Amino acid sequence: MKSAEQSDFDVTKRRAETADLYLKGCTQEAIARTLGVSQPTVSRDLDELRGAWRRQAIDDFEESRARELQKLDLIEREAWEAWERSQTPVHGAVLSDGSKGKSRRTSLKHQHGDPRYLDLVNKCIAQRCVLLGLQPAPAIAGGQKDECVSLDVRRERFFAAVASIGYLERPGGAGTGPDGAEPGLIRAGGQQRQVADRAAPGAPR
Repeated sequence: MKSAEQSDFDVTKRRAETADLYLKGCTQEAIARTLGVSQPTVSRDLDELRGAWRRQAIDDFEESRARELQKLDLIEREAWEAWERSQTPVHGAVLSDGSKGKSRRTSLKHQHGDPRYLDLVNKCIAQRCVLLGLQPAPAIAGGQKDECVSLDVRRERFFAAVASIGYLERPGGAGTGPDGAEPGLIRAGGQQRQVADRAAPGAPR
């Protein structure tokens, strides 16, 4: 008489073989003949397998969603920090030659912030709402409605939403003066040298 442990091992082994044959396109009758069991046994095994596959797909989906939400949080934090940096006043200095020798004139340029960083924050918020199901996902090709869609379609929508998130391109000329010179540069005899007390704000990493 087989032990319970041996019986469980036999069932697990049989279901693994059933899954392999099923995925190769074999019918339940063919699987039953190959494994030497009844067709109802194969049917019960397939029901268990399909349930396990569905649970695994849901677990994988939730894990992927959690990971993408963490990425969104990181991007949003970086955008907020870049927004704060883009409002930082920029110090500059200009060297000039005069009758009394060289003179140095400093300047302080106030900035109002780069609105593109706020746009990135808004995108992160919108995509987070999509991933959490707080608002409909973007429309997809074929015009399918949200009702009664398969898990595969929902996963495709999820990855499409994540893929639509992109970093902003590096802002050009933020804080640039009216003559086109970058703030924080010393101009002397047509040459420029960096002597800024504080660097100009950078773009998101």
